[in-house]
Amino acid sequence: MSSNRGRKPAASVELSSNESQQKPAENAAGGSPISQRLPPPSHLGKYAKQEWRRVLPKLAGVATNLDYAALVTYCSAYDTMIEADITLQRDGIIIKTLNGIVAHPATRIKASAADQVRRYQTEFGLTPLARLRVQPAPPEEDDDLAKMC
Repeated sequence: MSSNRGRKPAASVELSSNESQQKPAENAAGGSPISQRLPPPSHLGKYAKQEWRRVLPKLAGVATNLDYAALVTYCSAYDTMIEADITLQRDGIIIKTLNGIVAHPATRIKASAADQVRRYQTEFGLTPLARLRVQPAPPEEDDDLAKMC
């Protein structure tokens, strides 16, 4: 049972009628830029929170509020991959069972999480090749600066 019953997720924010008239600037993808100071969700594991803090500044101009769930999923998969790797380092990649020697279950968990991490890294432009394809949104011009030109 979740201890967050009845609470809204951090990404869900209701706007009062006054606030709804003051929408943040949207980029070409249709969402408002994600805040670089946005703290990681509290339910994420230790390694997921570290990855969140590492990648969020690198996603400036790329990620929007629409990407929040994908970013959470990426960081969670990263955490799972690291935890599985730690388990494999501790226990080894093979285990003895009644049926003989088999691959440790964490090998499949790590491989699945690593595959998910790679897919999200590509989506967010966090690999060398992906960075060539993902172009950050151009910074918005200040109205005062535009008037002077």
